[in-house]
Amino acid sequence: MRIGMALVIAMFGAGCASIESEPASAAPRMINIHIAPAAPTNSTSTSELMFQLMAGELAGQFDHLDNAATHYMRATRLSNDPQVAERATNIALYAQDESNALIAARRWMQLAPSNVRARQTLGVLLVRKGEVDAALPQLEFVIQHAPGVAGNGFMLIGAVLSQERNSKAALDAMRMLVQRHAEEPLSYYALSNLSLSAGKNQQAVAAADKALALQPSLIEAQVVRAHALLASGETGRAITGMSQAVETAPHNYELRLTFAKMLVQVEHFDRARAEFAKLLGQRPNDADLLYTLGLLDVQKQNYAGAGKYFKRLLATGQRIDEARYYLGRIAQELKRPGEAIRWYSQVQKGQYRIDAQARIASVLAIQGKLNEGREELRRARLEEGKDTAVVQLYLAEGELLRKASRYEAGLNLFNQALVEYPGNSDLLYARALLAEKIGRTDQLEADLRTILKADPNNATALNALGFTLADHNKRVHEALGYIEQAYEQRPDDPAIIDSMGWAHFRLGNYDQAEQYLRRAFKLLPDGEIAGHLSEIMWAQGQKEKARSVLRHALDRQPQQKYLLKLHDRYTK
Repeated sequence: MRIGMALVIAMFGAGCASIESEPASAAPRMINIHIAPAAPTNSTSTSELMFQLMAGELAGQFDHLDNAATHYMRATRLSNDPQVAERATNIALYAQDESNALIAARRWMQLAPSNVRARQTLGVLLVRKGEVDAALPQLEFVIQHAPGVAGNGFMLIGAVLSQERNSKAALDAMRMLVQRHAEEPLSYYALSNLSLSAGKNQQAVAAADKALALQPSLIEAQVVRAHALLASGETGRAITGMSQAVETAPHNYELRLTFAKMLVQVEHFDRARAEFAKLLGQRPNDADLLYTLGLLDVQKQNYAGAGKYFKRLLATGQRIDEARYYLGRIAQELKRPGEAIRWYSQVQKGQYRIDAQARIASVLAIQGKLNEGREELRRARLEEGKDTAVVQLYLAEGELLRKASRYEAGLNLFNQALVEYPGNSDLLYARALLAEKIGRTDQLEADLRTILKADPNNATALNALGFTLADHNKRVHEALGYIEQAYEQRPDDPAIIDSMGWAHFRLGNYDQAEQYLRRAFKLLPDGEIAGHLSEIMWAQGQKEKARSVLRHALDRQPQQKYLLKLHDRYTK
């Protein structure tokens, strides 16, 4: 990235440079250098200063940041202008030269001792170096002189320290500041915020409690406390605290919005919907609120309510394509294929455009018009300019053929797609799954190994290869090795946990198998996982338990082929 775009120099005025400054967090920009009477006074020093400034800027023009920093450090030693030192600090920081940045920041502070940003920058650099005691006077100055309302200094320091890699030193510095200002609630609030950023959730809760003890009306501390409790897994306390905060300030829009989002996060959807509805009462044409309420009603399968929200969203003129997409989804769920296609056809752009085209094809296929659906996707591919979207459309057509049990046709489609996009991992994976459907485990293994050659840590491919080998009782020890590699990367993925259980079952490790499968089923009560669990019980002679697990699974998925096969076997 370029440091500057232009250099305008008014020379020969006997003095030092005055340079336009910029925030330390931003990339240094173009500057205007004007000579004004100041030290140094002799012409040799002035010429050397101007050379260093010009050389620094020109180096920056060509992205030679180390050279730019070097020249500006030399200029800093020649000039008494704090803006030269400020720019030297910024360039050194941008060049990631923290040693020179610290030297330049010290010089900046010496030349401009009342400059809050100079003190803040020096303080943070000292914290970064682990010199917390040396940093405290600088940070204390920021607290005392930060612009704005009283306490802004704590907020400023907390925000800056939260970005530091050395979170221990940052927390140590903030704790020391808190000790000096033990009666200031905002000091504890800043500490709470910083602790949360550093992942110290219980410390964040404790600091927020102290802030609230000093100032019960400090709603911001209540919010940080709730987020820390949530991060600690204490959902009940988090929701109770936020509920109390909302009751205390019922007209605080941002507070209620934060609470509503938190309720969605913990999947308390009914309560979340009630809170969003109250917010909508305050802002009846807010597009984001209408969209969120529509989604919550879709999640609840309240399609009539969802449809009303999305039509109101359309009337605002905002998020139009998203509204049309979900109106199509609603029509599809309500078995109104014509209406669904009309809505989907109107989705022109955005993240749902390709899915809308795929759903048009799916609706046609469900109506028995598979060829029309495929033609819709072929037409969309020809009109599409982005390779990623074309691949998605190939995958959608392959899914149509899979659902129609047209496995050979699907393989031919993916063969064609891979000629166009050789080595594409999504296409290879999709072809591998179709090949398995017709017993072509050789093709499946070849495609998955191609993916793994390019991406050895691809957990999805590792799991698929391991599970397939185990499922076919082929090289099961080797299969377990692949699954274990996937499990290391995604230990909470129910599909991988299921594969772990199934591989152990094939190896006769029934106790381990049952532990994995029970955990997988708890995470995802899927029919196939339930079937695997029932097979382990059956193999151990627990036949009534196996039948019970299978019955419950069939109640949820009565057409699942694997479950139906197990039912036939168990009833013989």
